[in-house]
Amino acid sequence: MLELKDVCKEFASSEGSVVKVLDGISLKASAGDSISIVGPSGSGKSTLLNIIGALDKPTSGSVKLDGTDFSKAGDKQLAQIRNRRIGFVFQMHHLLPQCSLIENVLLPALAGGGKPEGGVHDRAVELLEKVGLKDKINSLPRQVSAGQRQRAAIVRALINSPALLLADEPTGALDAVIARETAKLLLELNRTERTALVVVTHSQELAGQMARKMTLSSGKLKADTE
Repeated sequence: MLELKDVCKEFASSEGSVVKVLDGISLKASAGDSISIVGPSGSGKSTLLNIIGALDKPTSGSVKLDGTDFSKAGDKQLAQIRNRRIGFVFQMHHLLPQCSLIENVLLPALAGGGKPEGGVHDRAVELLEKVGLKDKINSLPRQVSAGQRQRAAIVRALINSPALLLADEPTGALDAVIARETAKLLLELNRTERTALVVVTHSQELAGQMARKMTLSSGKLKADTE
């Protein structure tokens, strides 16, 4: 369970004044939920996603994941949460060019300097096969298409069976056809993996496919009532 309560985020402007980007944001998401967040550029969507993902801290308010309050967790614990309990998908795939697709997928399982267990390797192969990359697992990123690279990035985000999957413009760098395929894949994995999915996007088409659509504007997050 993800729970945000009265989250605010303020920044100091160059003129010395205080700018409130997020103003009392509250949100809950459970396993299997899918939520999209839309809003104009500069509205704070990525800032909100960074706070949900424990990459940034709110000025006030609380963020909890499975009962763990981020504000009371130390840096080491937050790093473990980011690695094990949260998966990240970005607009660009950020795959390491010198590593094969399966090596890229296994990277989060290598955190801490250990070797991935056999079960993790099997899961990586299973997920890559599920997203249509069975014949590409040993290929380098440059040897596959943009859509295939993004699919591998999604699998990498899921390798540690996270409770929460965060996607920041996951289809923004893809053409229309591949974007639709990627959106379909995200929702399929959201359903089968029972991971809570939060997507920040400018794409109304992608946003409309989530079970809940919300709009961030003037610091406030409101549910779409249409």
